Amino acid sequence: MNKIKPGEIFFSIAPFSNRHFNFRLNAGIAFALACSMLFQSFSLIRNGWFTVNDTPGKFIAVFPAKPFESKGTFFYNQKKYAGVYFTCKKEANDEKILLEISYFKHERLNSADLDFYSITNVLDSTQLHFFHERNLEFISEKICETKGYSGREYTYFSKNKTEIIRSRVFLIGNTFYILNAESANDKAADALFTTFFNSFSPQ
Repeated sequence: MNKIKPGEIFFSIAPFSNRHFNFRLNAGIAFALACSMLFQSFSLIRNGWFTVNDTPGKFIAVFPAKPFESKGTFFYNQKKYAGVYFTCKKEANDEKILLEISYFKHERLNSADLDFYSITNVLDSTQLHFFHERNLEFISEKICETKGYSGREYTYFSKNKTEIIRSRVFLIGNTFYILNAESANDKAADALFTTFFNSFSPQ
């Protein structure tokens, strides 16, 4: 998948306006974004969020508490592959929340595999399979994006409809990333899900 670079967007608009003005505007925007990101980082730290910078997995993300790292097995094309999980469980507003990032690498993956990687494979490859024994009700699927990379987002209910689960799947290079967020269906969970998903940054 191709990552859209800020520079490519900047130069695409340069012929229509003054180059000097564009440079100053671009620098100003970059500075403002940097300040905003720094403020958000301090805010997350102050509120107890924990940053994971996983060098082997080439990503950065934040969790509301320190996640537990473990090894696991992924299933792809009827074969098993070793993968890594970062799992965080937290009590928030009297609700139990589960957040998880997992990934595995495969040299032969390509963009077409993202479409093939269906909801069933997501369940089989993550701890949701063990928590719910695949007794989930599928709700919706849509295209999502993070840092210029496109992926898929799945939403589904637990069997008794007491919990909502969202999964995001990204194929970046030869690495599959799966982000899971699970909680009761309330606004507090939605806000936490958004912060968690938006923090995921491939490196």
